[in-house]
Amino acid sequence: MDHELISNLIKKHEGLRLMAYMDTAGKLTIGYGCNLDAWDAKTACDVAGLDFVAVRGGLAITQQQAETILNYQLGKVLSAAHSTFPEFDTYPEGVQAVIADLIFNLGLGGFLGFRKTIASLKNRDWFTAADHLKDSAWYVQTKSRGIEDVNILKGTQ
Repeated sequence: MDHELISNLIKKHEGLRLMAYMDTAGKLTIGYGCNLDAWDAKTACDVAGLDFVAVRGGLAITQQQAETILNYQLGKVLSAAHSTFPEFDTYPEGVQAVIADLIFNLGLGGFLGFRKTIASLKNRDWFTAADHLKDSAWYVQTKSRGIEDVNILKGTQ
């Protein structure tokens, strides 16, 4: 599994902000899309050696701290991917990256709502999985992220 491909796709889609900001969903966020309102946000900050309250209050973080938080989050995302797809490690790298990107963006609970997409992925029908993503509100809302994830799936053999 190519963690760098997954990390780079998420970084591209999330962007990097070193000070807390409100994302498009109105959630306080920092780094590479770390939702500071999430249940494990304090732990993510602790792992990076950050004072959670100070970060929420406007303390800037370093790029290295953002990387540390992202790596912590990726561990959680990949665990969720493996629990949802027991054969995850046998999927093409691009498919793994898209699944991780979706779980990162939606959270596992949100991702599990994509039942048709998940069923198609489990059947290794990448093209149909892409079509199901394209038919979702998520696709319209995420603009370039959705387009790129769908194109990766459609380009997988």
